Amino acid sequence: MGKHRSDLSYLERLMRIFTHVQPGEGKSTLMLSAYACLLLLLYYILKPIREALILSEHTAEMRSYTIAIQALVLMILVPLYASWIRTQGANEILPRVTLAVAMSLLLFLGLYLFKVPISIPFFVWLGVINVLLIAQFWAYAADIYTPDEGKRLFAFIAAGASMGSLLGAQISKHLFKLVGAEGLMLVAAVLLFATMWLPKLVGLKSKKKSRVAIIVIHSKQALIPY
Repeated sequence: MGKHRSDLSYLERLMRIFTHVQPGEGKSTLMLSAYACLLLLLYYILKPIREALILSEHTAEMRSYTIAIQALVLMILVPLYASWIRTQGANEILPRVTLAVAMSLLLFLGLYLFKVPISIPFFVWLGVINVLLIAQFWAYAADIYTPDEGKRLFAFIAAGASMGSLLGAQISKHLFKLVGAEGLMLVAAVLLFATMWLPKLVGLKSKKKSRVAIIVIHSKQALIPY
């Protein structure tokens, strides 16, 4: 039986202004767009801390060396991570990795409060987890939608990521002045926990084992800032 416009929910009719959503797709598409928004928002919230720490404790030259270390770590982790996603599926890996990242951020917060120098490991950590979380997100999205659905809906989801980038860039500097580095870390940790629970609250699960992890990781450049 064909799907007609009358089968669309009010939300889906509103979303049709921006994308060709079909009946039953509105809730999941909006959730994934919000998920992408939160991921980029938390990166831009943490980015001022990364820059402030590395430049306050080291020179700009050391920052360049740290970027090289970050690239080396990614060269080692990306193949291992892609293999893990292919083996177990993004749906199984997503909450574990997100929880581990949130807990590691709280660890950085504790070290910072005790005046332990964290600039270099924090710089490398943020660059690495930013790549892995975004790659994990797109692998998860690819598990949920078929290729044809992805062609219609991924642009809308990517728009959520762009919105997160814009919002994060605008509010991060103001928040940094108001609550300091420790406050921003805490806000980002809350956002991470929110991204972990959002799929469960919506009741959304992937439908298949991810077969596109490597493609996702190598095609994420447009959405992952450094």
